[in-house]
Amino acid sequence: MKARTRIRFIAAVTITYILLALAWWSILLYRKNEAVYRQQVEIIALQERLGMAPEMTAEAYRTLEERHGRQRLMVVGEALFILASVGIGIWLMLRGFSQEIRINQQRRNFLLSVTHELKTPVAAVRLVLETFKKHQLSADKREELSQRGLRETERLQETLDKILLAARLGQQYVPHPERRTVAERFTAWVEDFKTRWPNNRLQLDLGPLPREAELDWQGLETIFRNLTENAARYAPDSTLKVQASLKQGRMVLQVADTGPGIPDSQKDRVFDMFHRMGNEDQRTHQGSGLGLYIVREITWRNRGMCRVTDNDPHGAVFTIELPVHETNTGR
Repeated sequence: MKARTRIRFIAAVTITYILLALAWWSILLYRKNEAVYRQQVEIIALQERLGMAPEMTAEAYRTLEERHGRQRLMVVGEALFILASVGIGIWLMLRGFSQEIRINQQRRNFLLSVTHELKTPVAAVRLVLETFKKHQLSADKREELSQRGLRETERLQETLDKILLAARLGQQYVPHPERRTVAERFTAWVEDFKTRWPNNRLQLDLGPLPREAELDWQGLETIFRNLTENAARYAPDSTLKVQASLKQGRMVLQVADTGPGIPDSQKDRVFDMFHRMGNEDQRTHQGSGLGLYIVREITWRNRGMCRVTDNDPHGAVFTIELPVHETNTGR
């Protein structure tokens, strides 16, 4: 932090010096040009008093005025050009500096979040195994510990899958449209959510939809799971509302929660890789900062769109639109 503050101070001093030097030399050059002009005017006036022909004097004044106008324009133009160049350079430098800070923060968030997401299930599984090794347990207790160990290994597997998928999304992800029954797929996803998040309720509203549709169902399933899990994580013990409908040949999926919501200043960044609101050192929610990034990338790979808005009275609403091909208009 001290090094960053020192760099900012040095950059501010350097920029201030450059701007002051530019202003000083511009003013000095302008005054010098005006002084030369006045001297030449005085010379022509002296020649006129010494008997120079009036037509020669008029021509000399006209030539002097034209040259003076060009020189003044050149001085002002060069000053503005240099100022614009310096301004663009400063803007590029500050943007690069801000991007470097953001990248470093993302790397730090990644290390902290992934370390926590990997360390917690590993420690839990280790505790389960040590308990089995050191104690004679009843059948019920063994079943309970086994289920806990399985849940933690599933969590560990999900984190690793997200990391691998995020890496693959950069270059290798290609949508695979498939023909599936719409209601059947959503029903299966809802049942899976209820199993994984028993303390949350999920209300599914299927609007006008075809019986079957051809789209990237694997990608849509990943989107559905990440959005609902993200909502459940930030709004525990609440009711989530999921709406799916078909509008103008596009599957529209909305996931609404009643959590703390997302500030306007963060709405454009929540889909960035490793971005997590708040202080990562004082995290209160699980997560690797990859879920919403995966949602955005899969949506973009399908030539769709995603956005986040405020829920009423509080919370957030995530809206995803994916292109779809109807294959049967019956429900």
